[in-house]
Amino acid sequence: MFSENDVSLLIPAHNHARHIAIALHGIRESEIIPGEVIIVDDRSSDDLERVLDSFSKDFEFNYQKKETGEGFDAGAVRSLAFKESTKEIVVFMDGDCIPV
Repeated sequence: MFSENDVSLLIPAHNHARHIAIALHGIRESEIIPGEVIIVDDRSSDDLERVLDSFSKDFEFNYQKKETGEGFDAGAVRSLAFKESTKEIVVFMDGDCIPV
């Protein structure tokens, strides 16, 4: 059996600050809170860091910022997030996904 502490939630982001705020609000209100939330930002030009800061009391984030490459490379961002994960169970969620 596992617990929510065994879960890494990995979220790639590229100019999804508004959607990630909604997603994190939904996660915060859910019954299961992941043991870690890893967000990898692929050179966003929006206010993602400010949004994450507003949730810093609710979650411990592992926030990574990918600085190289051209365009949004979801595969590379997911791979980077996966390498950062430390939990037994890994769940990927797109940056513009809204949990219900």
